[in-house]
Amino acid sequence: EPRQHRSGGTRERVTIAITGQVTKKKKDYGLVRKAIERSIQKMDHPLRLVLLGRASDKQALQVVQSFRGLESPMFELVSYQSHVPAPEFEKQMAEVDFLLAPIHIETRYRQYQEIYGKSKMSGLENDLLQARKPCLVTARYRVPEPMEGVVDYFEATPEGLSEALIDWVNNQRYEALADNFDQLSHYQPEKIAARFYDVVQRLVTGG
Repeated sequence: EPRQHRSGGTRERVTIAITGQVTKKKKDYGLVRKAIERSIQKMDHPLRLVLLGRASDKQALQVVQSFRGLESPMFELVSYQSHVPAPEFEKQMAEVDFLLAPIHIETRYRQYQEIYGKSKMSGLENDLLQARKPCLVTARYRVPEPMEGVVDYFEATPEGLSEALIDWVNNQRYEALADNFDQLSHYQPEKIAARFYDVVQRLVTGG
């Protein structure tokens, strides 16, 4: 069951989501908290943040607790202490206005340093295509060129993200970007399936 905290006011709220397991190694939740704290009183609509992934260990619960400190009629938090079942994920995603991807660009796996978007993928592209939701993305991370029309980038500072959130919430910029998903014909499920079928056929026939 989602842990849902104080609801926003009577004005139409804007819902944003950060997908994936809650871990400080992959995403900068501290940056998001600072940005929301700076911007929430400047927003024309209450903000609802959904941490759409498991938040169960000590570090993740600290992240949740930090956001909980911002709760007010203008801010609501939804989080999960266990795996998010697919039906619940889809239900929450249907209510999301846009995604937020505060990706830590540089990460480390054992002794190897990896860079999201270059030596390592973040999963963001898959979320974009499946959910068809616009996204605010860390500026140093770049999505493939065909997807540029459904994202906007922010500087990874509290000021940079705060300005972007105010702009997107107050001016509803996400609505215009959502229309651009219709232009991603190359990524439509039926075309992906057709290309996959062609590849398999070539492998089977040796062509």
